[in-house]
Amino acid sequence: MSHNYYCNRFLAVLVSLTSVLFMAVSAKAEIVDLGVLEPDVTYDVPIYKEVKASYTPSVTGPVKILWTCSPMTLYSSPDLSEKSIVDGSHSYTDGGQLISYASLEGGHTYYLHTQMSIMAGTLVIREGDTKIELVRTDPCIDPSDPNFYNDKFSVSKNYRINLSFNYPVTVGNCFLIAGSERQSITPVVSNATVSFDVNDIIMSFYNRDLIKEGDSMTLRVLQIKDATNSDNKYNENGKLEIDFKMAAKPAELMETRGFSTKVTNNPFNSYYVEGDENGIMTLVFDRNIDAAKAPVAQLAYGNPDNLELGVYRENVMGDVDGTTVSFDFSGKLRRRIDMLPGAEVSQLPNDLYISYSNIFSEDGQMAYTGMVSNPTGFSSSYVINELLYSVAADFTPARGSSLKPGDEVEIWVMNGTKISYENICFDYTDGGEARTAVIAAEDVRTEIDQDSLTGDDMLFHFTMPEFTADAGTVITLYMSGVTCADGLDHSSDVRGNYTAGTSDVDAIGADDADVVADVFDVTGKPVLRNVTRLQMNSLDKGVYIHNGKKIMIR
Repeated sequence: MSHNYYCNRFLAVLVSLTSVLFMAVSAKAEIVDLGVLEPDVTYDVPIYKEVKASYTPSVTGPVKILWTCSPMTLYSSPDLSEKSIVDGSHSYTDGGQLISYASLEGGHTYYLHTQMSIMAGTLVIREGDTKIELVRTDPCIDPSDPNFYNDKFSVSKNYRINLSFNYPVTVGNCFLIAGSERQSITPVVSNATVSFDVNDIIMSFYNRDLIKEGDSMTLRVLQIKDATNSDNKYNENGKLEIDFKMAAKPAELMETRGFSTKVTNNPFNSYYVEGDENGIMTLVFDRNIDAAKAPVAQLAYGNPDNLELGVYRENVMGDVDGTTVSFDFSGKLRRRIDMLPGAEVSQLPNDLYISYSNIFSEDGQMAYTGMVSNPTGFSSSYVINELLYSVAADFTPARGSSLKPGDEVEIWVMNGTKISYENICFDYTDGGEARTAVIAAEDVRTEIDQDSLTGDDMLFHFTMPEFTADAGTVITLYMSGVTCADGLDHSSDVRGNYTAGTSDVDAIGADDADVVADVFDVTGKPVLRNVTRLQMNSLDKGVYIHNGKKIMIR
């Protein structure tokens, strides 16, 4: 048996089940008899009623019933048995649901029935071959319609052409024509709608100078036929032609620069240092972009279906410079827990999405990106790369020793290439008053630690300037304005306390010698647990971190 046969029975069973469920909680539905139905008459069907009617075709042939309510089942006998269900073809049109019957017998009485109408609306019966008509186009070609395309077909807005007919159709060959060029296009037929993706072909026409602003482009569709009767053709010959007047070629996306080079699975760091070019997404077009339109990047993170978790949204405004639009995502921390605080980390997704939109060329057209899913913008998905750098420091002379003017100081910083700073400062007291001295960054000599296994550890050298401090008071040496590539605050990781005095002690202080802590290699891997510095002598030669300080085993 045909697919439609089973679909029709499924529909009848579904209606029956709905009726049973409804009647289980209510009294038996009131019966409404619509009487003898006539062709081309619109009948109202109430909701939550048992509805019945009869219909006798005047001649043998095709019959269509258009429903804006829930369809009723058609039977060939008054006993309404399952075996008497008449097989029909179900589809959807602009006017509602359509059930087409290839041929009903003239003079024979048929019966329509539903135990429960679950949606109010109307029904109308059409006998014979109903004329196939074009109901609507997108873009709209009717000048009297408010949605009229104004004789300017813009491919960035109309990347697809849709044709809607009054009944389901089939089509044959289809073409898009510009001048002497004819390109075959593939139709997508869904019931009474025929669609064509035309953006690639139209942009090819533009780029080969086959069309320009004001030229005509023709859509030609052949062999348009009634889906239930191939002899019933549109316009008798089955041919449709529509001429569109073309707008100018829109600004076309030529290149993307930054952290997004593809549509999916781009890495997106949880933090980009302010001004880092890697944190700036740039779209490059082939003509100037209108700065007054305020391009915007819309970032979304979360699951819209999870109401408890929610969705984080953020707008980043674009900066227009001629043919380029740049979006600066640097200088802001966007870890998953920053965007959706309070959620369990295990619940948080790894992907976020950014849509770049509101980009117009100077003639007012939306820019063209070539993406069918978002033809007037540029959308990408990203995998969040959460950055976390271990930052530790060791000082020479050793922390806890004395410090005086003229002393040479070295600060070793693990992952020093990942940080930036403004100056090196030290706090002290003089005459009982708190003071701060500044060593300018240009007076600090920097170099990569040659013993670094990662190549990211840095050495900072400088000379202590002249200062007068109260003897025995604490001198705190630190970097000011520290920022790190992971966006986290590591200022406390580069800090050391000394005493003011004249001695040159740089040995391990008594407190340091007794400190029990874990030991790590320069990659951050633990090598010993809960040991003092003296207990580290058993380690192989190399550089280690103990209590946040660099230790050299020779």
